[in-house]
Amino acid sequence: DSAWSVASEGEVAGLDAPTRAALARRWRDDGRMEHASVASFARFTLELMAMGAPPSLLAEAQQAALDEVAHARSCLALASRLDGSSEGPGPLDVGGALDGVCAEKSLRDAIVEGCVGETIAALVAQAQLRGATEPEALSALTRIAADEERHAGLAWRFVAWALKEHPSLRGVAGRCFADALSRAPAALVVEAGVDANAWRAWGRLGADEHAAAVREALSEVIAPCAKALMLGEPVGRSVAGRSLSEVT
Repeated sequence: DSAWSVASEGEVAGLDAPTRAALARRWRDDGRMEHASVASFARFTLELMAMGAPPSLLAEAQQAALDEVAHARSCLALASRLDGSSEGPGPLDVGGALDGVCAEKSLRDAIVEGCVGETIAALVAQAQLRGATEPEALSALTRIAADEERHAGLAWRFVAWALKEHPSLRGVAGRCFADALSRAPAALVVEAGVDANAWRAWGRLGADEHAAAVREALSEVIAPCAKALMLGEPVGRSVAGRSLSEVT
């Protein structure tokens, strides 16, 4: 576990104990999710190979897995800095990860986890970065925000390629996007009693800020990109709202 994190360099100044503990929990939870994402991209690479994907997509998927290793280490290092624990992610149960692999499942997973999940993650990270002032949080979020945007772009490019190779799956993709866009996003719960200014400085969002970032991702990026993709038009909107390269 300690290989994923770092030893504490002493108590963080200016934070009360409840805020410090809550921040550590959130960053450690993020580290575990980033760790699990390494496996997701490993699975995605195998799915790409099974579908005969071009080398550019394979290379991007492999790089994305390495990005997630770095993200996990950064998040866990922040948690360690805050509470002094070197607790890592532990073993990951990957049983059944490749069960039922087929083009349709790969497409669905890419839409849900990539086009939707990674796009939301990119805009949430951008919002976190705008409020962060602590150098360690700024450093971690600067890379995470940029990488998540690239990962979202990879997912959109894969879906565009998959629909060209398997046009019969266009209906599946349309329904998958419609379902994702119709679901009410889960509300972020922020622990009571935390110092709001410190929370933001250490790169965390309040419930309203998080909800706003998710709404922006869904309405201003995912919905128009999905519409363009389903119409066979270039997707020229950026994940951060500023310029996602054309993927169709």
